[in-house]
Amino acid sequence: MGIALYWRQKSLGKKESNFQNGVWFSSTDPSIINLFLKWLRDVGEVTNDELYFDIFMNKGQKRYKDKIVDYWSGMMSLSRDKFKHFYYLKTKGAKGLGTKGKFGFLRVRVGASSMLARQMNGWIEGIKKYYA
Repeated sequence: MGIALYWRQKSLGKKESNFQNGVWFSSTDPSIINLFLKWLRDVGEVTNDELYFDIFMNKGQKRYKDKIVDYWSGMMSLSRDKFKHFYYLKTKGAKGLGTKGKFGFLRVRVGASSMLARQMNGWIEGIKKYYA
């Protein structure tokens, strides 16, 4: 499951083969993020110390930053201090992130993970070859 999620996320990105960026994953859905985190811990042997989180939200949500941090902190069962980087998106009109992005979206980053990214990309290539 983790590889399928990562593969899907990677296919949405622009720099598909840049392993120096390491492993990262984004979603507005806490269930999907928790599934990916469980997979990272179980299969990738990633510890909480290696995880970093960025929150993206509409500029208009800036005043709700503490509430948004509380939401993600609670959903991920992690302390608030894991959420240090915030990005405010310029939006056109009232749509922005829409109702799914009521609490912005969360990006999970794994520190010093270029080797893990290479390994995961190798698994993806193996799946492609097997099922092609």
